[in-house]
Amino acid sequence: MHQLKRYGVSQRFLAEASLYPEGEVAVIHRVLRRKSLFVRRAVGVSGQAQPVTSNVDVVFLCMSLNQNFSLNRMERYLSIAWDSGATPVIVLTKADLCEDLAQAVSQVEAISCFSDILALSMFDEDIRDKFGPYFSKGQTCALIGSSGVGKSTLINCLLGTQVISTQEIGKGDKGRHTTTGREMLPCPLGGIKQARRFAKENNQRKQGKFPGGGM
Repeated sequence: MHQLKRYGVSQRFLAEASLYPEGEVAVIHRVLRRKSLFVRRAVGVSGQAQPVTSNVDVVFLCMSLNQNFSLNRMERYLSIAWDSGATPVIVLTKADLCEDLAQAVSQVEAISCFSDILALSMFDEDIRDKFGPYFSKGQTCALIGSSGVGKSTLINCLLGTQVISTQEIGKGDKGRHTTTGREMLPCPLGGIKQARRFAKENNQRKQGKFPGGGM
C-alpha cells in the first residue's frame, strides 16, 4: 500500500526534474526534504497520516477573544503546530470585545509553551508592524483558526488590499465559512497561506464525527 505521507502537497519543492521533448511526461529525480509538514488522519485509510501542507516556516494560531475563546482548542493548535516543525505564534483577535484582556492573555501564556502572543483589535493601526518580525524574504506563513476569528481580515490587512471576501459572524460568534478554498498569496512581508479549521477538523476525525473535506 502506498504511504500517503510520501505524496507531495503544496509547497513541496523539486530539486531536479526532466521533461521529455514531447512535453507530455516529466520525470522527478530528486525532491527536497520538507522542513515542516502538517498532517491529519486519512479518511478511509486505516492508520495512515494524510499530508495537508508542507514547508511552512511560521504558523499563526488564531483565536478570537469572544465566545470562540477556548484554551483546550489552543492547546490542540499548539500540539499540531509543534508536531509540524513550524514555529507557532498565537494570535488573539477581537481584543476589543474582551472584558478582561490581561486575564485572557495570562491564561494563554500558561499553556503557550513559550510561544509569542499577539493580541489584536479591529481598531489597531499597527497590525502590519506587529506581524513584521515574523516575515522575511522566502519565508512562508500560514494561519490556522476556526471560522469567524478574522483570518481573512488579517490577510487582507497584511496584503494591504481586499483579496479575500469577509462577512459578519453568525449567532454565538460562529463563523459562516466564507473562505472555502486553499490559496497561497504573495505578501510584501512574506508568503501567506490560509489553513482553515484544520485543528478542529482533525479533532473531529479522531472522534469519528467528521465525514470528509479539506482545509
